[in-house]
Formats: sequence, C-alpha cells, structure tokens
Amino acid sequence: MLDKYSYRLIEPFLTRVGKNLLKVGLTPNSLTWIGLAFCIFAAIFIFYSNMLWALVFIYLNRLCDGLDGHMARQTQITKYGGFIDIFFDFIFYALIPLSFGFHREENLIPAIILLLSIFLNGISFLAFAAVKSTSKKNEEFQKKSIYYSYGLMEGTETIVFFSLFCIIPENFSFICYIFSALIFLTILQRLYNAQKTL
Repeated sequence: MLDKYSYRLIEPFLTRVGKNLLKVGLTPNSLTWIGLAFCIFAAIFIFYSNMLWALVFIYLNRLCDGLDGHMARQTQITKYGGFIDIFFDFIFYALIPLSFGFHREENLIPAIILLLSIFLNGISFLAFAAVKSTSKKNEEFQKKSIYYSYGLMEGTETIVFFSLFCIIPENFSFICYIFSALIFLTILQRLYNAQKTL
C-alpha cells in the first residue's frame, strides 16, 4: 500500500548511494548476495535474543534490496539479477518470522500462521505477475524485473511489522496475528483484482 510513496521518497538517496558503490567496484548482484548475508545475521541475532542487532541487520538487508535495483538500472539489468532479487526477498520474508518461531516456543504457532500467509501471498503475487507481465508493467515500477501488483501489505508494511517484532518481541504473537490477517486480506484483494483485470 505504501511502497509507491516510500519508493519516491527514498529514490534520490538510493540513486546517489548506488552510484558511489558502483565507483568502488561493487556490482548489483554482489549487493544482493550481501543482503542475503545480512538476512541470515538478523535471523541468528533474533534466535539469540539480540533484537537490537537483529533490527540493524534487517534494515541493512532492506537497504541492499533497494540499492541493487538502482545500481542495475545505472549499469545493466539482467534476468539473473532479477531472479535472485526476488528469490532472496522471499527467503527474507520467511526466515525472519521463522527465527522468531524458534526463539520462543509460544511463538511457533503464530510464526507458522504468518509463514502460511506469506507463502500464499507470494504465490498470488507471482501468479498475477506471470500472467500480467505478458501485456504490460506498472508505470511506477516499469523497470522492475516482473509486473508489480500493489496490495494492502507490501514491502514497506513488512518492514514496519518486522521492526515491531524486534522492538516489542514479547508481543510477537499478537502482532503476528494482526500482520497475518492483513496479509490474508491482501490475498483476497489480489484475487479480486485478478478477476477484474485479467
């Protein structure tokens, strides 16, 4: 819901930083792999109850996710780069809730429900993109690897909820159920949009 607004807000910053990273020899794909490493570090810190460092690495992961695309557009966009960008995104979306599930026994069921909602939302997102991308792409996201369908819960909202998990981990279950319910609403929204537009 908020991605198109947050994207416009941080785009100048990402473009400027991306140019500097290219000057020192980093490639878009290498930054995508670095982002995956940050994701793994975040999951480890969550498991060992160090939520401050977990939050730092979550933000570093998302920064890499934003920067790699900008760097690719300044150099060369590749299908492989688009593939690992999307693939690693879903690893991130799965690994963070899973690490909270293993962190405390009482978190496991809420984490599984959240993972199910993320899994189904990912399927709906990719299925919609696979069909829709044969015709056109969003104007705002015309340079993305696949057709980007808007929804109630997107990347920006995910960062907010993952941040809340780290800031108030004792309320993980409650926040998790709210997040899961909103993701399920996003799935219904995408199903409706698919029926209306495809």
